[in-house]
Amino acid sequence: MENNKRIYFLDVLRVISCLAVIMIHASAEYVVRDIGTINFWIGNIFDGISAIAVPIFIMISGTLLLDEKYLYTKKKLIKHISKMILFFVFWSLVYCIIYKIIWPIFIGGGVILLAL
Repeated sequence: MENNKRIYFLDVLRVISCLAVIMIHASAEYVVRDIGTINFWIGNIFDGISAIAVPIFIMISGTLLLDEKYLYTKKKLIKHISKMILFFVFWSLVYCIIYKIIWPIFIGGGVILLAL
């Protein structure tokens, strides 16, 4: 039987942060139009409240890098940093393929500019 070492308050913080990210995207439309109206001000309030999302995600990541004695271990840092670099390279390649090769084919009438 596997020992479950979940930290439940971090799960709660993740849910709150996810909802805050959704709120950021939902309120963004109201923040950039109808400046001065009640919708603008309500959108700004919700956008401001939900600005906690990204800092909370960063703090959760930092918390999970700590060991039981609240210290960083070199092995754990190298493992996580190498994963981050791998994901960054992978998604950068996906982005380049989609927006530099596939997008021009469907939108630009077949013109491909390989200026990556």
